Amino acid sequence: MPLPQWIETLSVGVPLMDLQHRTMIDMLNRLAGSLDTGTEAMIERGLDDLIEYARFHFEAEERLMLACDYPDFTSHQAEHRQLMDDILALRQRGGKAPQTRADIIAILTKWAMRHIIGKDLAYRPYVVGHPFAEG
Repeated sequence: MPLPQWIETLSVGVPLMDLQHRTMIDMLNRLAGSLDTGTEAMIERGLDDLIEYARFHFEAEERLMLACDYPDFTSHQAEHRQLMDDILALRQRGGKAPQTRADIIAILTKWAMRHIIGKDLAYRPYVVGHPFAEG
């Protein structure tokens, strides 16, 4: 499965959210690089860092959606929770088994591309130009 790359068509129109999305994609790519050559401890640290940053990002994104009265907030928040559950399950298993390593990339790539394209871009019309998004 190809690793996700940031392209401008992924922009949600809010520089802070775009920066956070780019950061998470970069973190995912670094983690993918460590899956083949890194130790179990390196992989677990990469997952821990990604989990911590995903929590931070999801909270910021949810505050933005609430402030902008995004009508699909509840569904979007539920998807964030499911993604966190999936990542936490991977972390609990560690990076030991080969299928776990493949699962890590598959799940995180799914988030990076499907979530941004399928969910995050949907809030763009509600947040672009909104005072909360600008400040």
